[in-house]
This record gives sequence, C-alpha cells and structure tokens, in this order.
Amino acid sequence: MQSTDWPSRVRKYVIRAGQFLQQKYLDLDDYLSWIVKIKSEIAVIYQGFLMENPELQKGAENWQKFVAFIQWSYSYLGINQKMYDLMALLRERGAELWRQTVTDAQMRHTLQKTMFRFNPELGAIELQQKLPFPWISLDETPLFHELPEIQKVRSLLSLFKPSNTSTMDLVFSYLPRQQQLSSLLPPFKSIVNTN
Repeated sequence: MQSTDWPSRVRKYVIRAGQFLQQKYLDLDDYLSWIVKIKSEIAVIYQGFLMENPELQKGAENWQKFVAFIQWSYSYLGINQKMYDLMALLRERGAELWRQTVTDAQMRHTLQKTMFRFNPELGAIELQQKLPFPWISLDETPLFHELPEIQKVRSLLSLFKPSNTSTMDLVFSYLPRQQQLSSLLPPFKSIVNTN
C-alpha cells in the first residue's frame, strides 16, 4: 500500500460501511422522514414567530448577514485550501516534527559560528571561532555585558528597582494635606448658617 493510495482506500471502506448501515437500518428511513417533517414544522413556527416580532426578525436578519460574511471570509481567504496544505505538511513532516527534540529544533535555526578548514596539501589549518560577545584583544576581558541576552535580563531587572515610595504614599498624594482622615468618613462635619 503506497502512501498516496490510502485516501482512496479509506473512502472505499467508508462507502462500504455506509451501504452496510443503510441495508441494516432501512427502518430508520421512516424515523428520518418523521424528523424532517418535525424540522419543517419548527421552521414554519419560527418564521411565524419572527413575523409577529419585528425586533427579533431584525436580529435574525443580522445573524444571517453575519453568517454570510463568515462564509464569504472563509472562501475569500482560502481556508479550505490552507487546511489541505496543512494536512499535507503534517502528513509529510509530522512524524519528523513529533520526534524532534528541543536541541534538534534549536540547531536547525542556529547559524554556524565555527569554521574549520584543514588542507594538508598546502599545509594550512584554519580555525575560525565566532564568539557571542565582542572581544577586542586577548589582554582584555571579554565584553560580556554586550551580549543580547544579558541586556534583556538587565532591562527586565530595571523594572523591579527598589524605591522609597509605598502604596500609602501614593494614596496620600491624592488627598489634601490639611484634611483629617476622619473627615473622609461619615458622619461628616458640617456648618449651618440660619437667618
């Protein structure tokens, strides 16, 4: 059995199973016709209900427009073809992607940083090692602080710098300074002038 032949075989067996079930359960046809009649009666009742309530009819029309827009978007964006392409990709490379390890995935997307050339005919050996950080000369320490990972960690840690302000300082910054806290809660102090 070839890998391209399995869809036709599956289709053939599904058709055979459908024919078997159709022969086996022929009396279900009566029940299915009864269900179709009930469905048509419910549709008639629903249409009559919508005719009596114009607000619900507008809602149903808007729902039909929304469904039509979704169907149009589905066909315009070619989602059906994209799903077929995704299935083909998963069929071709799914097992490989499933079995890969994190290291395999990382190595696939990593640029080579080491080059080794060995040419004994010319008497040449060349090793080129690219470091992830700049190192200008061997008598200085490497510039580790210029690594992108370390810069990201430092920018993240800068968000959590300690400060001398607290939450209560922020609350009291919005309150008037001369006002007492007891004047914010009932019973409120008041003055009445009568003439």
